[in-house]
Amino acid sequence: MTSACGPLLLVLVLAFGAVGCGSPSVTLDQDRSAFEEEERRLEERLGNNPEDGEALRDLGAIYMRTDRPSQAYDALKKAYSRRPDDPKVQFYLGLASEKVGRREAALDLFQKFDEVPEGSKYPSGQSDDGR
Repeated sequence: MTSACGPLLLVLVLAFGAVGCGSPSVTLDQDRSAFEEEERRLEERLGNNPEDGEALRDLGAIYMRTDRPSQAYDALKKAYSRRPDDPKVQFYLGLASEKVGRREAALDLFQKFDEVPEGSKYPSGQSDDGR
């Protein structure tokens, strides 16, 4: 196994939690409804500010969770251009890249994700403006 495979396997294991089936206590219809509502909210947010990297990232993650990897890839590429140091963008774009057949790009992104120092610029939950 090459050194790039270790992080890739870890990411793939984590991915099932990040883009998997969701909580067993939530029905599929409830889960779908929640995603649709959040998708509408994010699209409205992007309508007001198309440069919102956080909204693009979150929309890409929803597309991944709802099995739309091409849409996820497009949204996450835009998010990456605005937030290249955001580990969540790197992670989700890596997943989307793998799904659309861009394995080398996925490996590069997973490597970046694996190398993110603690206390990076975009800790979990922090928006572009630091809130």
